Amino acid sequence: MRNWIFIASVLLAACLALLPASGVKGHTTPDSQVTLHIHDRRIVADVIIPASEYGYATGNLDANDEGSLKSARAYIAAHASIADRSGEEWDERIDNLRFATVSGPKDLLATITFTAPGDAVDEAITLSWSPVLEQTPDHFATVLVQREGSGEAPELAGLLRQGDTQIEIPRGRSGFSIRFGSAMRLGIEHIMGGLDHLAFLLVLLLAAPLVAKNGRWQGLRNHRGSIRALVILATGFTIGHSLTLVGVVLSGATLPGSVVEPAIAATVLITAVHAVRPIFARRELVVAIVFGLIHGLGFAGFVQQTEAQVGRSMATLAGFNIGIEVIQVALIVLFVPVLLWLERKALYRPVRLALASLVGAMSVYWIVSRIGLIPG
Repeated sequence: MRNWIFIASVLLAACLALLPASGVKGHTTPDSQVTLHIHDRRIVADVIIPASEYGYATGNLDANDEGSLKSARAYIAAHASIADRSGEEWDERIDNLRFATVSGPKDLLATITFTAPGDAVDEAITLSWSPVLEQTPDHFATVLVQREGSGEAPELAGLLRQGDTQIEIPRGRSGFSIRFGSAMRLGIEHIMGGLDHLAFLLVLLLAAPLVAKNGRWQGLRNHRGSIRALVILATGFTIGHSLTLVGVVLSGATLPGSVVEPAIAATVLITAVHAVRPIFARRELVVAIVFGLIHGLGFAGFVQQTEAQVGRSMATLAGFNIGIEVIQVALIVLFVPVLLWLERKALYRPVRLALASLVGAMSVYWIVSRIGLIPG
């Protein structure tokens, strides 16, 4: 009982320390989205920018009064353009500019019409897009392309972020390798921006070298046993999230984020507690698969919200999933040597408890913010 009181006290104290820290973010939906509707001599861009990110980047108000909208219009015009291969910029007109709530938090919405300056139109154009990106390193913009009259769904063209704010858009359909690569990069960007997924994997692996006896962690596996346990856990998580990612996206099912997001945070909390004291010892594989299924719902929801071709093709969906796996494998490759070295040292126990307590505290914060008890 004393151990549980100690664990709860540590988690509560750390959580209270983290409550004011708005930078402790977990899984998020796409930051900005630009959908390009390609016509013969014009391109119409539907723009979605989170109002909170816009306000942070500019210091401007997210209001619909004349002065605020004038500032927003000038900001977008200065940070968005389309040019042909000669470098000549297309004419630009911004319409339907407003701050509105479509679903979730308030967004800055706009329609930008780009018109070719001459009669000839190149086979490819370059979009330059830097609203919010220049001021916010972890913000990114998803660029989609809808070729009018083609009957095709919107296609994922790529991602833009700080230091990479230009993308070439072919007027015809992109090749398979470009679509696959864009989907893979989307997976990488998503998992890198999803601290909750990374935190879950960290604490899941943290207890892999340990052996449970009488309801406590009381021993260590040998190196071979630790590596085997790590591989089994990572494989179980991969199987779980891959099944729900593919199943939900291809079936077209919709699941409310108000349920999925707190559930993901709860898996992080349970796993963090397990890293302190065993609560599902010798059932780690089953738990990794089940929790992977829950995290896969978050991945699927992200793909569905992009409204891109990545969710309608097994090949590009596989590219997105492979992008997720790339980051997971990279984390394991970096973490395992440190873990194997640390597990035989006296520091292992305090480091394990400290990391598990910190992750547990963040997960409590995510849970209460995602169910609306405090601002997220």
